[in-house]
Amino acid sequence: MSVLHGLRQGNEVLKEIHKEMSIESVEKLLEETSEAREYQKEIGEMLSNTLTLDEEDVVQAELKALQAEQLQESEISQPMEMPTVPVTIPVNDPAVAESTKPPPAKIPVYS
Repeated sequence: MSVLHGLRQGNEVLKEIHKEMSIESVEKLLEETSEAREYQKEIGEMLSNTLTLDEEDVVQAELKALQAEQLQESEISQPMEMPTVPVTIPVNDPAVAESTKPPPAKIPVYS
């Protein structure tokens, strides 16, 4: 008897689930899932797409042109500033020279 009772309860639960979910809602859910998978597949293909040699050469040429353009713009907008050249001759200060002078070396004397 417990087996039949279990089957009855199972059927009642299934009937309750079927009331909450219609075939249309399940079809809509499956369609949305399929669209999401296709979209993900497109993104994956775009990310894993490898360039041919010709396409890579075109991309490299475009990159070099953009870098040259940016370099040219930066040179125009920001001129390079150089330090000023000294106009006086450095003078040795004897006081400074004495204080930085190393002490004389001791030479041993032999008799």
